[in-house]
Amino acid sequence: MVLLLTLSDDFTVQKIISWLNYLKKEYIVLNELNYVVDITMSIDGDCFLKLKKGQSFYLSDITSTYIRRGRFWFEGNLPYRYFDPDNPQTMNNHSESKLNYFIKNELKTL
Repeated sequence: MVLLLTLSDDFTVQKIISWLNYLKKEYIVLNELNYVVDITMSIDGDCFLKLKKGQSFYLSDITSTYIRRGRFWFEGNLPYRYFDPDNPQTMNNHSESKLNYFIKNELKTL
């Protein structure tokens, strides 16, 4: 799956989307109109992202990324959650605050 990080009015990205449709390639578009509203991270490190327009995907499904005038777009105070599939009751404020700190630093790097 191709991840497109862009602005909603970018003409060039519209051409790329046309080609991706022609080639029958899966893609996700992140922009200021379709941004991340929820992230769930599993113990193995995979992230599941839900977007404003109802789409969702695992970061591990992304095979390539195209960035043109874009970035990772997030809703204001996005609630990051840590999820251990072997013990779902283990989340607490301490582990959540560590996760928030980690994700904010990763986003700064991106």
